[in-house]
Amino acid sequence: KPKSGDKKADKAKAAAAGAAKKVALPTDFVFAGATSGQLYRWVTADKEAARLTSPRYWLEHPTKTDDGYVAVHVDADARRLVGISNDGQTVAPLVEGVFHRPAYAPSRGLLAVVSSKGKSDAGKLCVLEPLEPATLACARAAGRRVGRPSWAPDGRLLLALGAARDGRYTR
Repeated sequence: KPKSGDKKADKAKAAAAGAAKKVALPTDFVFAGATSGQLYRWVTADKEAARLTSPRYWLEHPTKTDDGYVAVHVDADARRLVGISNDGQTVAPLVEGVFHRPAYAPSRGLLAVVSSKGKSDAGKLCVLEPLEPATLACARAAGRRVGRPSWAPDGRLLLALGAARDGRYTR
């Protein structure tokens, strides 16, 4: 057996190996098909993903909520938010508008989403309670357009990228 002379390096390797073993991979996940707009669920035991939603909906950017999913339903010029049951059988409108990239904070029960005009996914940052969509509150970050929101694990902070007027991300 080769011996290592560096005890600190050995401890660091052992700690990294222990940390890697503690990370649990998800046993299933839901995603939107890029060419179909349908939601699919893939379970690690399955050989292929199972379709959850009806072909009449074109859905983008699903995010898991406490009682199902929220996604953007693209229909003509509208990009409304819809709630989707866990089994995908029920798709119900939440909020009308032009929305992009919803992100749910399970520890807070809040949904962050970007409201914009046009095709750019940069705009105003909005937050709402999915069970009470009338609570939608939107703001610009220091007058800038923002996009791609992401919650901190504890749900207390929300990060979003800053965008230029043309929708390109700059900050």
